[in-house]
Amino acid sequence: MTRSLHLWRKQEKLTQVEAAMLLGISQPYFSLLEKGVRPLTKRLRYLMKATAPGRALPSSKENRFRAELSALGYPGFAHIAPARNKRSADALLMSVLNEYDADPRVADALPWLVHRFAAEMNFPSMVHQAKLRNLQNRLGFVLQVSGADSPELNEAIR
Repeated sequence: MTRSLHLWRKQEKLTQVEAAMLLGISQPYFSLLEKGVRPLTKRLRYLMKATAPGRALPSSKENRFRAELSALGYPGFAHIAPARNKRSADALLMSVLNEYDADPRVADALPWLVHRFAAEMNFPSMVHQAKLRNLQNRLGFVLQVSGADSPELNEAIR
């Protein structure tokens, strides 16, 4: 099956990074699949068949989020070229939370973002913005999962 994965990628004229994004996995994991080190799952076979003709690559907004997370040091996107202009961590967090259907790999990075940059974040402003945009449940979930603990955060949540 590894041969067919490689052939699929070549027929679709995709790089490993593009193919991995299309399947919702990391490029290093895709490489392991292509080499036969990891088994190709039924789910990935299904996605290969389902996405081949229409090839819905990530939007430019999703790519921008990945590049911005890479620029902030997120290890999950270390293989992606970092964005030239760094946005503040709280602005990036609010932008991703505002997306109706954010990429799951980007959403997975949000607790890391809060935990890593908690000391620099303006929690009262973020809570206010979340309430205005009806994002308080999403923000609360990310804050809780992050395990971040700071006096500003505790005050903002009250």
